[in-house]
Amino acid sequence: MGGRMVSRGIWVVVLATAVLASAQQAPGPGPKYPPCHLKACDQDLAHDAGHAATKNGCTKFCVDGTLRISPNPIEACENDYISQFHIVLENGTLDAGGNDISGHDGWMDWDDGTSASPIFATGAGFDQKLAHTYTAARTYYPSAYYAEKYKYTGDGTCSYGCRVQQSTVVIVYAKGSAECSTGKFKPTAASRQHRLEELNKYHARLRELSK
Repeated sequence: MGGRMVSRGIWVVVLATAVLASAQQAPGPGPKYPPCHLKACDQDLAHDAGHAATKNGCTKFCVDGTLRISPNPIEACENDYISQFHIVLENGTLDAGGNDISGHDGWMDWDDGTSASPIFATGAGFDQKLAHTYTAARTYYPSAYYAEKYKYTGDGTCSYGCRVQQSTVVIVYAKGSAECSTGKFKPTAASRQHRLEELNKYHARLRELSK
């Protein structure tokens, strides 16, 4: 019986080690571009206060669009080529006024110190897939934004920016973990529990960012 107890004790230690393998480095403070419903992202760049239509700025023309990154979360192993990042701008526009666009830009931040990747570079076709490789085991919060600047000329003038942001979760496991023993990520009972814990941490971070 003593031998079995020791075996069980060893199994528990191995399982705990496997779960912790995805957190060798502490996660960052949170996504660089959290969702805009947490804090307003639209910008009043300039407006003519002498006219009724523009005295309060023109961000009223901005559409409450949604930028989506899927799937969420993504689970992978160190050095995996993750090709499943799918970014979509719902509604296909950020402006309800039909005003002239003066500029646009969008970027995906990978939360690992590597260079950001451009999104929607042409300002059209708002459905894009990206790929990335994470070289260290931990939880990441990649995030993206897309923004457009507009000019309004009518009863007064104004310029304004409309912007959407979104983030997701990537949980990366060490190559030597049980989840990566086959060379590709395969969920385990421990990783399923770890996934729930990491999602809870992510939503807690978002709540902190909204304060």
